[in-house]
Amino acid sequence: MGLKSDIYNAFIKSMGGPEDLTKDQTDNVDTLSDDITEAIKVFLTKQTWTITELKAFGEIEDIYTEEGLPADVAPRTLLGPHGPVIGALKSLGVNIESVIKKAASVVSSGGAEVQPLKLEKTKGLKGTIHAYVGNPSEGPALTEEFDTKGDSEGWNPYSKVKLNYNDIEEDD
Repeated sequence: MGLKSDIYNAFIKSMGGPEDLTKDQTDNVDTLSDDITEAIKVFLTKQTWTITELKAFGEIEDIYTEEGLPADVAPRTLLGPHGPVIGALKSLGVNIESVIKKAASVVSSGGAEVQPLKLEKTKGLKGTIHAYVGNPSEGPALTEEFDTKGDSEGWNPYSKVKLNYNDIEEDD
């Protein structure tokens, strides 16, 4: 059953059933059913339909930083191969570690830099992203142009869907 046959059967039923109708009448009902089906399809496809809820997975193509990032380096890392020697001196009561920590503090607190990152989906980037339409996920809007909060009634005007005319099922 499709839209046309549902309309056709409704008209036939309202007219007393097929046994009470002439061939001309059933032909007219068939034509009327075609016309009403077409009118409904045209009407529906002219409408803009709004998605009220959506959760979908997305794909991040790439992500990068525009410049290097400051990095903290643990002082023990700065000792390198000398770490065991300094550890041995410390066990003998020599307080060399505090002098080294003081000198290394410049580097240990944001004194090093991680080179700019450029990760691509085919080169080291793995992750998942979710897109929400309707009740947005927590957090502020990304930009003023894309306000995820929507209008005063909570409708998000940026996401819309249309019914594809060719996907409407009808009788042959």
